[in-house]
Amino acid sequence: MQTKIDIEIVTGFIGSGKTYFINTLIKNTFLFMEKVLIIQNEQGISQMEDSIINSKNIVLEQYDPQLKLNSNYINSMIDKYKPHRIIIEYNGTKDLIELVDIISQELTNTCKISSVFYISDINTYSMFLSNMPGLILPCIYHSNLIILNNCTNITKDKLKEIKSNINKLNRDTFIADIDKMDSLEKELQYMAILDGGFLKFLRISLKTILSKI
Repeated sequence: MQTKIDIEIVTGFIGSGKTYFINTLIKNTFLFMEKVLIIQNEQGISQMEDSIINSKNIVLEQYDPQLKLNSNYINSMIDKYKPHRIIIEYNGTKDLIELVDIISQELTNTCKISSVFYISDINTYSMFLSNMPGLILPCIYHSNLIILNNCTNITKDKLKEIKSNINKLNRDTFIADIDKMDSLEKELQYMAILDGGFLKFLRISLKTILSKI
C-alpha cells in the first residue's frame, strides 16, 4: 500500500542560512529508521555536515540551480531512494508557487507538503519585500516557520513591526527571530515546533509497514 511522502521546503535567498537550517533540522528531527532525501536546488555557501553526508539513511542530491525542478526528476529520485521524507533546499529567487503547484498537482498521489521554512536576513527583508513582492509574499503565505536572522541589527520596535506585518499576512506561521544562526538550534528547541519524537516515530513505522502490504 502506497503512503504519501512528506516534503519539507526550505527557501530563502543565497547566504540566508538555508543549509545551516537543514543541518539543524536533521539534527533535531532525524529518526534512525527513516530514509531522508535532500535535494539541493541551490548553489549555497555552506556545506552539509559530515554526519549527514556520511549517514547511510540520508541521501544528498544536487540539482542544477539554473534549472526548474520538475515532477519527473522528483519521481525518479523517489523510485531510486524510496525515502520517507524529502527536504528541498530551494533558491529564493525562484517562484515558490511553481514548486508548490508541482507537488500539490503533479505529485499529489505520492507526496504532500508537510512544512515550508522561510529563512531571511533581517538586513534585507524589507528591501526585498518592497522590490520583489512576487517572490517574497508566497514564501510568507505558505511558511509554517519563518526565521529572521541578524535581528540585533535593527531596533526592537522595527522588529516588532516586521513581525506584526508578517502575522497579518499569515496568522498561522511561527516566527523565530534570532541574533545569528549559531543560536538557531537553541531557539527552535525552546519553541518546540519541529516534528520529532514519539508521534513521528509512530508515523514512520506505520508508513514502513503499509509500504510492504
